[in-house]
Amino acid sequence: MKHFVISIVSLVVFLAFFGSQTCADVTLPAMFSDHMVLQRDISVPVWGRAEAGEKVTVEFGDWSGFNLADSNGEWMVTLPPMDASWEPGVVTVTAGDAAAVTNAVQIDDVLVGEVWVCSGQSNMLWELSRVDDANEAIADSGNYGMRLFVEPEASGPEDATWEICDPNTSPDSSAVAFFFGRELARELNVPVGLIQAPKGASGIKHWTSTCDGILYVKKIVPLQPYAISGVIWYQGEWDTQTECTAQRYYERFPALIQEWRNDWGQGDFPFLYVQLPCYDPWIEPRTRIPGWMIVRDAQLATLSVQNTAMACLIDLPAEGLHPKNKEPVGYRLALGARALACNEDIVYSGPIFDLNKFYIDADASAAVIGFDHIADGLHMVGDELTGFEIAGADGNFVDADASIDDESDTVVVWSSSVNEPTTVRYGWHNAPQCNLFNTGDLPASPFRTDELSYRPRHRYIDGEE
Repeated sequence: MKHFVISIVSLVVFLAFFGSQTCADVTLPAMFSDHMVLQRDISVPVWGRAEAGEKVTVEFGDWSGFNLADSNGEWMVTLPPMDASWEPGVVTVTAGDAAAVTNAVQIDDVLVGEVWVCSGQSNMLWELSRVDDANEAIADSGNYGMRLFVEPEASGPEDATWEICDPNTSPDSSAVAFFFGRELARELNVPVGLIQAPKGASGIKHWTSTCDGILYVKKIVPLQPYAISGVIWYQGEWDTQTECTAQRYYERFPALIQEWRNDWGQGDFPFLYVQLPCYDPWIEPRTRIPGWMIVRDAQLATLSVQNTAMACLIDLPAEGLHPKNKEPVGYRLALGARALACNEDIVYSGPIFDLNKFYIDADASAAVIGFDHIADGLHMVGDELTGFEIAGADGNFVDADASIDDESDTVVVWSSSVNEPTTVRYGWHNAPQCNLFNTGDLPASPFRTDELSYRPRHRYIDGEE
């Protein structure tokens, strides 16, 4: 039944792309339009429809290739890997041979650079015009050569087209995507194309066909296999509504990443995501968030999936469900992109708890916490470490003292009321006060050292078990 439903929805999407064309015309999906960006350094599929058996030729610059439309009229031609280029090019798609051209499509102002899919729910949807210092960012938005492909929230890519990012187009685009793209453009000096496909108030189950999958089929499947560098993702708020939906995030999020990668057919491309930030439900009394810490922990656990990176925001002030300070979100995601997609040797993550570096110092009645991603060491902001709690065998957590051991790059945690500690947790509240960082000024993620009954056994990093 699941596959039947997806097939019906896929047919609707297919007809939306091509239904208005006669079968003799060569057609392409909406992503192939003027001002588009093609992904650098990898093979780039170009596809569409023509009359069955018809020869379709694709030309870009000095390169030319062709294929024949199959019995269903579907065709695909693959461009070879290309270097990034600011020089606008023209893609020409021709149906028929030189002696009998039936029709052609010309796509102008095509650049080659970095292409990223930007998806999730309302915090990814949140427009640039609604953020802190919006006027300054909008006025400056045309200076980086970015291109935007913004899907309408209520539909899919069939109703979008590529646009040049400037003060006319940027206000209604995703703020997180904009700041992410701007940072990449600044640091890499290559064109950046941002395919924006978020949907407000959407749960993770809506983005994978292993559940109901309606948004995945409607907004993501039609993009495949458009060549991309990777995905940035900001979602999870919807799934905090109950402990049940929150606990399912441990399994559903890695499954989503795997399905998107499998269906794209482009290998394990980088998947970068935002960990839920500080949020105190009492700011909005009608809202109760029982699963906020659970989803946050599930996002931390998903670092066990290969080629992923997480932007931790736990140090930013709690501003409700939709914080307006989106610039550091895009900046931290861009660090992950530069490290994973561009192989830059940079600090891109804050300290991540490593279970293999945790032990109890019985003589000192203290717990010793080790981390990965410490850069050149750990440091705190303020006079003392905050956010740590400790418990003994009874499981009753109390506020703990903590200090950084600079020689071993660990944190020592203790409390005079817990003589035989067993467990430590850090930042295990909706809006905790956390001040542990690495020398890259990136915050340590909240964590806990015990194995919760609903949490799959995992390591937090490097895909190891």
